[in-house]
Amino acid sequence: MLIGNLALLGTITIAAFFFSKYVFGVIEKTQRDSLRRNEELRAPNGVALAVTESLNLQVVLHRALDRVIDTIAADAADGLPDSAL
Repeated sequence: MLIGNLALLGTITIAAFFFSKYVFGVIEKTQRDSLRRNEELRAPNGVALAVTESLNLQVVLHRALDRVIDTIAADAADGLPDSAL
């Protein structure tokens, strides 16, 4: 009886471990996906904000281009090692 209870306890412990690894893996992947989507949406949102700040076409185009360049530079910097920044 004692050996059976210990075996059951061990099985439940192992199952709980693997279940938690799986659940936390899913949560981590979801968080990474959300962060990636947020970064992807940041660029068009920045351009939209720049466009709504002025009625002058030259100013709008300049600000929009600045936002696009900032986004491209940030994306390029993501691939660099920290020592290169």
